[in-house]
Amino acid sequence: MLWVGLGILVAFGTIDAVAVGTDNVDHLRELTEALACEIDEKVVQEYRQLLKARQPA
Repeated sequence: MLWVGLGILVAFGTIDAVAVGTDNVDHLRELTEALACEIDEKVVQEYRQLLKARQPA
């Protein structure tokens, strides 16, 4: 699931750095592999709509 979070972050704009910490090397590997994933713009748009809907009026 780390790659989903990173994909969403990348879709929001340019990222200069991401700080992560874990005791599990596999989690770090998943995170770095996520950089090569394609971003599904439809999913990002849906996520943005969900975030907007959660904001207080």
